[in-house]
Amino acid sequence: MNLAIEIRKLCVTYGRHGRGQLNQPAVNNLTLVVRPGEVFGFLGPNGVGKTTSMNVLLGFMPATEGIVRLFDVDARHSVARQRIGYLPEMTYCCKFMTEEELLCFYARIFRIPRAERSRRIAGVLTLVGLEQAGWRQIKTYSKGMQQRIGLAQAQSFSTC
Repeated sequence: MNLAIEIRKLCVTYGRHGRGQLNQPAVNNLTLVVRPGEVFGFLGPNGVGKTTSMNVLLGFMPATEGIVRLFDVDARHSVARQRIGYLPEMTYCCKFMTEEELLCFYARIFRIPRAERSRRIAGVLTLVGLEQAGWRQIKTYSKGMQQRIGLAQAQSFSTC
């Protein structure tokens, strides 16, 4: 069966190697699967490994042990992440740009053909309710609007 996310026995350990320093486990033996079409969220108190698990899943850091796969591809390979979009808690987009400039910038990075860019950008701006704000600089947006432009970027350039 194809799984969107497969994590088996994931362990991540932080720590310095040296005299008197113990390694600190951040994630200890995490196993979970998410099937295509399912929605999954990490909930829990600070320090239990939610962000660390996401960082491994997104290829930002290596696992100490275990298997992490996206759509049946090892998450360590960049091709695994071509079918997902990611929106961090705090968006670090170019706030001097307008939303259309920002989305066009990302479209060029993802090599979206020019003819398809306008269609995708218009559709995703409508989806997130920002079709009327296209001329404004992102720095003038509320935090919620900035989150929505981040969602637009994550949605419009994943290849699912």
